[in-house]
Amino acid sequence: MSVSDLPRVANIPESSTTVDVRVIDTNTTVHLNPELFWRPKVDGFTGLHAPIYCFLVSNNRTGEHVVFDLGTRPDWRNYAPKTVALISATTVVTPGTDVPTMLNEAADSGHTNVRSTDIAAVIWSHNHFDHIGDLTRFPKSTSLVVGPGVPAVTWPGWPTRADAIVLDADIEGREVVEVAFDTGLKIGRHNSVVP
Repeated sequence: MSVSDLPRVANIPESSTTVDVRVIDTNTTVHLNPELFWRPKVDGFTGLHAPIYCFLVSNNRTGEHVVFDLGTRPDWRNYAPKTVALISATTVVTPGTDVPTMLNEAADSGHTNVRSTDIAAVIWSHNHFDHIGDLTRFPKSTSLVVGPGVPAVTWPGWPTRADAIVLDADIEGREVVEVAFDTGLKIGRHNSVVP
């Protein structure tokens, strides 16, 4: 079989724009309890400690930077009470460092020139505790980008809503951008959007 015989997986639109993507290892792990994630039960398998990675995406042409996911906040007991109860009952978090601190330390040491104050937006892949971090560590000028329907099911947060999984403070004074995937653009079989 030749390469040309392989099915085309993605129809990526042609573009003259590229971005740099850097992996941020927060040095945080979350224990994945096998009863919650895998079936059937595997004798002797007691779970695994999953590392938490986030991503810095930089457009060198425009000078814009975004962060994809924030991982777990090191002070996770300061999440909304419902989230703290969930973490306490289901997993073990071994905290590392939050993304804003890592960005600032990397800039201070000359490894990058991107500080937390340079981040135009944070993108949450979804609103689980191991992805939302602590948005309040970024300036209010940093917007939050979420998927369709996320604002309606996520806010108001705690303390306004006692059963909320996020905090009101996460978006206080901050622009929240809800992405709509209604452009008809697809990459492979996935709905997509061009900003």
